[in-house]
Amino acid sequence: MKKIIIISLIALFSSGTLSYSQDGNLYLQKSQMTFSYQMGFPTGDLKDFIPENDFLGWDYELKTMVTHNLAIGGHIGYQGFYKKFPRDTYEFPQGAITTTIFKYYYTIPMQMVATWFFMPEGMVQPYLGMNVGVNYNERRGEIGIYLLEDNSWNFSFAPEAGVIIPFGKYSTWGANLRAKYNYNVYNREDNLGMDFNNLAYWNMMFGLTYTW
Repeated sequence: MKKIIIISLIALFSSGTLSYSQDGNLYLQKSQMTFSYQMGFPTGDLKDFIPENDFLGWDYELKTMVTHNLAIGGHIGYQGFYKKFPRDTYEFPQGAITTTIFKYYYTIPMQMVATWFFMPEGMVQPYLGMNVGVNYNERRGEIGIYLLEDNSWNFSFAPEAGVIIPFGKYSTWGANLRAKYNYNVYNREDNLGMDFNNLAYWNMMFGLTYTW
């Protein structure tokens, strides 16, 4: 399953020749490439595990128009969260320990994406999108000399909303601002000191989109 999805993403990344041509709007004529800086905000069980935001994420996306307002493609990204808990006495079901605790969570989404543009005739392009694929997830806890780790591939999806603002009527570059909710189908019982029913986080994304 993992190999099939990765191969599909590679095929989508190279699908620029399948573009749909529309007169009157440069941004919705051909292929689009977007590179984004993103900030992460954990929610749900992930926020209980690491209650810290992260400001060092990125995302690369490539899409092509298939109708006058629908684009399809794929993306790959990275988001990481980290928290250092001060030296203290921490209680566990098996007892207690006095130490410093470090917690980490890293994720790499690899997903297919479909984007619907609401105003294909306009210059500014608001849109909604849906990302579906897999995430590589790595959670780690360092408790004194002990290392607890969980690595996995999980099905994931991420609805998003955003807007592309070209730098001019005939510019091939534009600003891409969006928000995305990332949800991983992930369940663990009493893993790294707590039960997990999901891994979920929000992204605020600021990027540059290029069309050709």
